[in-house]
Amino acid sequence: IILFITCYYILSINSITVSAQKPAADYVGLRLFLTEKGFGYLESVAKQLILKDLQNITIPDVNFDKDGFKGSLSGLKCTNFALENLTLEATKENSVELDVNGLGVKCSGNWKYQLKSWPHIPKGHGTVDISVGGSSSMMAEIDISNNNENNTVIKPGNCKTNVDITNLHFSGGISGAILNLLKKLIQKSVQSTIDSEICKTIDNVVSTNLQPMFQKPPSQWLAC
Repeated sequence: IILFITCYYILSINSITVSAQKPAADYVGLRLFLTEKGFGYLESVAKQLILKDLQNITIPDVNFDKDGFKGSLSGLKCTNFALENLTLEATKENSVELDVNGLGVKCSGNWKYQLKSWPHIPKGHGTVDISVGGSSSMMAEIDISNNNENNTVIKPGNCKTNVDITNLHFSGGISGAILNLLKKLIQKSVQSTIDSEICKTIDNVVSTNLQPMFQKPPSQWLAC
């Protein structure tokens, strides 16, 4: 991510000597190459940027209707994202791979359930705390291509996370049977949602924040 911002910064500085008019087809532009040492620097900086963008992810409500019970998990909010290691690597032509290991986050929310049939007993409600850690990891690709070798086009590529829920803690009155049911449903739903939300965040950073930089002068003249 810093690579793209760095490209933008360098070209902005050089643009003071460039005409405001769109360059001709044979205009001499700027091309940037990143060394192994450069990747090492970007890893340390990108880590902080990614953590900032991942803070305060909200998980959509989870509703269930199973084994004669119905209920929901609502108001789930995740904070305190952390990651131990982040590496950037040019894995193939026109692609940069971002790998994160030691991904951690804490989520909290509310739960409720009741028997579907009247008089709807047993029933209960309370709060739930969820911890993600252990072997949790993420891999995301950022595809970089040159439009006729004149303009840089950046797109989100493949993204996949491995979410390991290490703790589920419920408070409030709850029976053993519904607790086991809730744990299985919540674990599956939370894993699926965090997978989706993390990748959605990375995609949004690339599509909404980075790519527009390269659609305007002077960045549109950059082949990176």
